[in-house]
Amino acid sequence: MPLSRTQRALPRQVSLVAQTAQFLREGLQAGEWRDHLPGERELCDRFQVSRPTVRSALDQLRREGWLKVAHGKRRRILAPQRRAASSLWTKTIGLLSPVPLKSLPPFVLCWTDELRTHLSREGFELEFHVSRKCFSPRPAGALAALMARTRAAAWVLFRSTGGTQRWFV
Repeated sequence: MPLSRTQRALPRQVSLVAQTAQFLREGLQAGEWRDHLPGERELCDRFQVSRPTVRSALDQLRREGWLKVAHGKRRRILAPQRRAASSLWTKTIGLLSPVPLKSLPPFVLCWTDELRTHLSREGFELEFHVSRKCFSPRPAGALAALMARTRAAAWVLFRSTGGTQRWFV
């Protein structure tokens, strides 16, 4: 039986701050930056957003345990093991892609948002991970490294290769 108009979930609109925070998370997970993040102006230029947007996104990452902020100093990246551990490790679903979220076609973004909505209703969180190495002909090393730093109950493999699928099996 199809859902009535009032029963259908409205598309979720993601704020610019949330999108910027997600792009920063993806860069941190991909190891784009080592010890410190670049300055606010550089991040503004990179993501084409305002400084208040970057500051809000950085503050969100600080609250999540990704960054340490000291007045007058650069934002230090915390090592994965030093981030606040989630008490719901098994309530995380990983989505692994060879391309960043910002490069995906709009229909895939809608699909991803719908998946996130359904998982959220069931008490799960969707984490987006980007790694081209995990989709190479020999992905074992990259996948083992990803699994060592990420706890997920299950994985969704976007644009998966045979080698990646065999590794997960």
